[in-house]
Amino acid sequence: MKSLGYCYFRTGDYQAALEHYNRGLSLDPENDSLLIARGTVLYGADRHAIADFEQVVSRGSTTMWPYFFLAHYHLVGNRFNECRQMCDRALNLGGPNEVQALLNEWLAISNAELGSPRELVRDEFVRAIRLAPGVEHIRRNLEEFECDSPEQGKYQRPWVKPTESAIHALGQTCYSTIAA
Repeated sequence: MKSLGYCYFRTGDYQAALEHYNRGLSLDPENDSLLIARGTVLYGADRHAIADFEQVVSRGSTTMWPYFFLAHYHLVGNRFNECRQMCDRALNLGGPNEVQALLNEWLAISNAELGSPRELVRDEFVRAIRLAPGVEHIRRNLEEFECDSPEQGKYQRPWVKPTESAIHALGQTCYSTIAA
């Protein structure tokens, strides 16, 4: 089911891919690979994606993708402690440079909002820029951070955060890594 779903996914027929993932999950409801694939297709469009990722994470997934998507979900929901935890777990599992850069940026934002030392936050932003020098919003967030002075240890800046649709598109672009 997964292979056929992946074939449909690659042709852009996401509905057919989803049907095959669902069929596979009806036979093997705890198949982490199918849950990650389905969550990737659904992310940003259906909240069931979060449940799929949470299920896989609860079993200690060894792939970074469910942690990545959950980190973003928590970031946009301003749940910075949860975001930080997911970023840490994802970064320990590797991944493409652009994805690691985003995780480091989200870690920096989360740590800034949680009152971590400025040097730590700055280092995370710099690490993110080194991994993906062409991602402009990381640089803008660092500039905002450098110009800001925290009130009561929290920044509450209007951080530039990728939208769910942008993260969904990135996940689809990287799908060959997910499906491998």
